[in-house]
Amino acid sequence: MKNILRAYRGWKEFLWIGGVAAAIIALFVMGARASQKNVTTVPNPESLPGIQMGGAPWPVESTRLRERLDQIELPALAQEGT
Repeated sequence: MKNILRAYRGWKEFLWIGGVAAAIIALFVMGARASQKNVTTVPNPESLPGIQMGGAPWPVESTRLRERLDQIELPALAQEGT
């Protein structure tokens, strides 16, 4: 009976240590992937095409809207939202 209990305790410790090791490895892998994400830079708003730098109120400036959206990597809507 003592041998069975000793063997059970050994497996329990083995599984505990294995679980902790797997968690540490998973955190390491996730951290490595997070550091590899592409970082995009936002252009200076003053350099965007058709940007209005004067005081408010601003008139509608949709003529160069698609150019501005392309520069900041946003898709244009097919129709106006609500």
